Amino acid sequence: MPVIGVGGGIASGKTTVCKFFEKWGAHIVDADEIGKEVVEKNPALLKELSKVFGDGIFHDDGTLDRRRLGHIVFHNENARRKLNAIVHPTLLSELTQNVRERLGENREAVVVIDAALLLEWDLHSLLDVLLVVETTEEKQTERLIQTAGLTRKEAQDRIQAQSHFKEKRTKADFLITNNATVQELEEKAKEVWEKIKTLKLKIKNPEPKRILHESQ
Repeated sequence: MPVIGVGGGIASGKTTVCKFFEKWGAHIVDADEIGKEVVEKNPALLKELSKVFGDGIFHDDGTLDRRRLGHIVFHNENARRKLNAIVHPTLLSELTQNVRERLGENREAVVVIDAALLLEWDLHSLLDVLLVVETTEEKQTERLIQTAGLTRKEAQDRIQAQSHFKEKRTKADFLITNNATVQELEEKAKEVWEKIKTLKLKIKNPEPKRILHESQ
């Protein structure tokens, strides 16, 4: 069965789509959760982050203050690149190992990778299907203010940091536009889920059949 990559900008609804897939039997590999574990359980990475960004990115108890770090990197592209250079190699290694373990446990399993930066990472060898979830910037802003407690400026900075994402959406095998209700999003996700199950895998081959499904 396939490995499905689900990517999308911040607050696009991609994690909600992954939860629907999980309800229908998929195993979810959450890149954000893996990233948290990679940093919090790796003293060497924490030391490197401290050296690059200073002790101000830590709480008084020594744990990483992700919001402070986010405030730095989402305002400064150079800082963001430094963060990625420190964290991503270990994160990608752990993510790849996690996917392979899931497949090793059950070759019939559907594995879904939930990763905002999926289009930035060289994971094509892992994926059979790439699904991208997108929405408007205004919807993203509203959701970040409501669910993450960010200010409008913080939300807009994070969205702007991913502004290049739209240029890469054409790589998707499936595209869902999420501008309406959760119920409508579930209906679109179900349609894609049923289509994926009928595809002759593996999709990743020298001449992949592109199936672009855009739900408005």
